[in-house]
Amino acid sequence: MSNKHLFIAAHANDYMVSLLCRLPDVSRSRFYRFRSSQPERQVWVQLQERRDQELLDMIGTIRAIMNIH
Repeated sequence: MSNKHLFIAAHANDYMVSLLCRLPDVSRSRFYRFRSSQPERQVWVQLQERRDQELLDMIGTIRAIMNIH
């Protein structure tokens, strides 16, 4: 597992994977192979779950500020 691949995985929802792969010189096919392999898939799922929880926290904060029940 490479830090480059983790960086790309962590930012794949915000930026195009093709652009993210160009920065650290990683081929897209290699990144997708990384993402679909078994041990790395668990890392990918954990990143997605963490991101989902961050979004839920932000929604809760916004709802609290706006007094939405």
